[in-house]
Amino acid sequence: MTASFKLPCLVKKRKPPVNFSLFEWRDISINEQLGSGTFGSVYLVNYEKEEQNVIVKRMKGESAEPTRRFEKEAAILHTVKGRRNVCEFLKFCQEPYAIMMEYSCFDFNFLEVDKKVSSLEDFIQ
Repeated sequence: MTASFKLPCLVKKRKPPVNFSLFEWRDISINEQLGSGTFGSVYLVNYEKEEQNVIVKRMKGESAEPTRRFEKEAAILHTVKGRRNVCEFLKFCQEPYAIMMEYSCFDFNFLEVDKKVSSLEDFIQ
């Protein structure tokens, strides 16, 4: 009887990509940049195909690790659709990597804030 030896797999198995609805970068027009961080920037844009304002998070660079993290973030957002307090994932762009989400704007003008309030924490108390 001969002993069998199986070589270990050195390549990390990846889950199949989620079937995202896709959008083309050329179909949006940027209204303003809302913020920027290490991995990307967030913009308020007009999605011309559906004539609506949405948020787009665009990834900076395209190296392996940030790309993997960006895809993972998109997959997580895609699975939490319909949850309270989470902006809804709408579409994904592959060139450049970008995530489109719903735009939620809160109007706090109706609040009469006392001048003693200097932060949200003061307002809550």
